[in-house]
Amino acid sequence: MPTAIENAGAEPSRDRRAETRSRISAVDRAFGVPWDADNPVGLAAVLAADEAGATVPEALKRYDGLGLNADFVPRELGGTLDGFDATGAVFRPVFRRDARLATIGGLSSLIVATVAWTAGTPAQRRRVARALLAGDRLAIACHHLEHANIFFEEEFRATRDGSGFRLSGRKPAISNLDRAALVLAYASVDDDGSDGSDGGDGSGGGDGSGPAARPDDPHGQGSHSLFLIDRTELDDDWHRRLSGGFAVSIRQHLVGMELDDCPVPAEALVGRWGEGMTVGAAAYPLINATIASMLVGLGDTALRCTMRFFLDLGPGGPKRLKGRQIRSSLAGSFVDLLVSDCLALAGTRSPHLLPDECDVLTAAAKYLVPKLLSESMHHQSAILGGAFHTGDPHYAVLRKHLRDLESTSFGHVGSAVCQTAMVPYLPLLAADPLARTAQPLPELFRPDLPVPDIDPERLARFGGADRLWGLLDRAVAGGEFAASNVHGAPADGALRETLDQQARRFAAEAEELLARAATLGDLPEGPAGDARAFPLTERYALMLAAACCLGVWQEADGGFLAEPDWLVLAFDRILRRIGRPGPAVPAEAQDRVLAELERRYAERAGFDLYEAELAG
Repeated sequence: MPTAIENAGAEPSRDRRAETRSRISAVDRAFGVPWDADNPVGLAAVLAADEAGATVPEALKRYDGLGLNADFVPRELGGTLDGFDATGAVFRPVFRRDARLATIGGLSSLIVATVAWTAGTPAQRRRVARALLAGDRLAIACHHLEHANIFFEEEFRATRDGSGFRLSGRKPAISNLDRAALVLAYASVDDDGSDGSDGGDGSGGGDGSGPAARPDDPHGQGSHSLFLIDRTELDDDWHRRLSGGFAVSIRQHLVGMELDDCPVPAEALVGRWGEGMTVGAAAYPLINATIASMLVGLGDTALRCTMRFFLDLGPGGPKRLKGRQIRSSLAGSFVDLLVSDCLALAGTRSPHLLPDECDVLTAAAKYLVPKLLSESMHHQSAILGGAFHTGDPHYAVLRKHLRDLESTSFGHVGSAVCQTAMVPYLPLLAADPLARTAQPLPELFRPDLPVPDIDPERLARFGGADRLWGLLDRAVAGGEFAASNVHGAPADGALRETLDQQARRFAAEAEELLARAATLGDLPEGPAGDARAFPLTERYALMLAAACCLGVWQEADGGFLAEPDWLVLAFDRILRRIGRPGPAVPAEAQDRVLAELERRYAERAGFDLYEAELAG
């Protein structure tokens, strides 16, 4: 039977993993050896600029010289977007060095661009593509959100004015505003838009064929509209730049904008009037998964920094990785990176392969990956001891990455939004036996295979499926945990026994999680109003992570990823987080994982699934 890839008309013979590895290496080389004190865009320069709340100008020049904006633009519009799995991975070298540079260069542009691709009119898509391919930045003026950071303080208001609109209000902080050609602005609205007014040329998101209303819109249907504003067309009589000072927590100078009854043309409206929150939510799967994938780069540098301490730079000179705590922490951090990338890989490929079902998986990726990376970095800070608190750029970068991880993943607010997206699915999963047995496409775990283009009409806001649960359920019931990958060594002896016991713990967790999820809809407020819901989403996300690891292992075509050692450690880490610790991992499994980590470190290879050659 033809696969989703073949039905999409792609060429299965292409090895996209090799292509992506090559591009990762090229981007990394362009920024030079990060540890080199003489590198003008190295870590020493990045940290010095960070103290001043700035970005290294030469780093921005190199970013622009690489033409990375094209990775956000579909091929039919002149770009090089070849799948969001590749885009996320290619941006990791930028995050490896400086999340601020990645945010200025790419993060806000990614958010605006994905909204344009999923809900914009053809004219809006062309305008966004032209701006990105010209090297311009894009900015987003967020809606107001309680208990969030300064970028969610206050919001614009929109009213109708004949065939167009007028915007008023102030945003004290808009990331990237001074560098942006276009601003995607949320604005609150007071009426219900019953006259059917929409923007654009009557096609795409503006003709009413955009995404349907999201039932869990926290602001209420019709509360906001979205506008794509060209800053060059704003008259000074109606707008002014706001300087908000310096935010110490994120080491950033704040810039905002105030609008005073500013006229905005009808074609600036993205989607239909009053459906801004729904339009924005339609792009969440792409945004969530791609950001999760990019963040893996922070984890790579953090672990490489710790490896440098023990093998190259620590007191007394180079040494072997000795001591149970040190060995366990480093092996665990390496495996956490692999778990994060397994989840990110499936998440970024799912909007292409399973657009009707991708919302739950992508929310799980965006929720869990930052948590795994943060926990891993904190463990590394503990074994670094006093070195973690020095001003040496070799270690200070770990502190910076920990801080930036919080801001780039939108902190607790980002976590809560992702958990809210998962909650409604849990009682459905518990009630539907078919949802628990459906099997994912093998292509979900194959970065070497091409993916179809994104279909905005099918892209889910709430698809009500994930398919990964079925993979885990089948593996537990059928004994596939202990079966070998066809390209790898068999799991035997102590390793096989460990996998068998881990499978039993996953089975017990699945049974308990489903039983609790079945009762979530009992309250009048529904699942989202149940205090038990959020803790269950974390356990559910961890189960999905286990399924992704299993899928990557099963589909690996040889090498380290086809061996069971890393999988046993990954399952052990996941079960401990769930609260169901299993038997001790066989020492030989940890030894082999550490040997792989040392090999990659010595060969300057990435610590993720791509294992690309890095500058340092």
